[in-house]
Amino acid sequence: MKTIIKFILVLMTLFFSSCVSRSDYDKLKNENDSLRIELDECQYGEEKIVGKIENAYKEKDYQLVRVNINDLFEKHPESTNMDKYKKILKKIEKEETTKKENERIQKENERVKKEAEQRELIRLAKLDDTGMWRIRYYADDFGQSTDQKYITHSERIRGRFSNTATADSPLAVIFSVSSRDYINIYLYEYAGDVPVRSIGGGKYDVLIEDKDGKRLRLLAHNGGNCIFFDKKEYSQSLHDVLLRGGNIKFRINEDNYTTKYSFDIGNADGYKNAYRKLLEK
Repeated sequence: MKTIIKFILVLMTLFFSSCVSRSDYDKLKNENDSLRIELDECQYGEEKIVGKIENAYKEKDYQLVRVNINDLFEKHPESTNMDKYKKILKKIEKEETTKKENERIQKENERVKKEAEQRELIRLAKLDDTGMWRIRYYADDFGQSTDQKYITHSERIRGRFSNTATADSPLAVIFSVSSRDYINIYLYEYAGDVPVRSIGGGKYDVLIEDKDGKRLRLLAHNGGNCIFFDKKEYSQSLHDVLLRGGNIKFRINEDNYTTKYSFDIGNADGYKNAYRKLLEK
């Protein structure tokens, strides 16, 4: 600091050199040149620059390290520290590359984690979405609710039916699912309140088309007031169709084809969640 102040004073003296003799001027000029060299050495001396490099490297201020190493190479190309700091520059470059890669990986992991959390939130939100399906409880002989659950739906499914006495008349349908092995279908002709009954156990041919257009034919019969399937495998096949959701078409014919029932489930989505709730204790 003293050297800088002295240098400024000499400059001021030179500025007003017209007031001094030539010999004094030359003396001041030589002193100024000497001070300039001293100032340059103070700022850019090898020892000074090396100290800056070491401090900056210790503080991991790599930008400042580069600036000071460049100063060293420029001011002191003969320095014995050249090889050392060239290696340091390569080490810094490698560290920064590794750091950037780690930061990229961290950001990618955070992005993946955030997306997974979002998907999980959406999945959890959808777990309670049962669509048209509802969980109900069977009642005992006294009309009291039991702990036995079954799947049905909030509104009747609408369709049409035809027989020898009528054509294309309104039909109402209700599903009752107590397990994947037992699925009952109640048919209400003229959309009335009493389901179709069969004392003799009428047989039915049930044709189903799933959401993808795949068809299957199942055999069922009327057990008194509802249609249920002859084999558990048939019930399970319908259960699998319902699990896939979407639009499902039903065409049910009595064995003599005198009566035909036609209806669609517009959107069976949510059945999977309803069935999960059915299995929950």
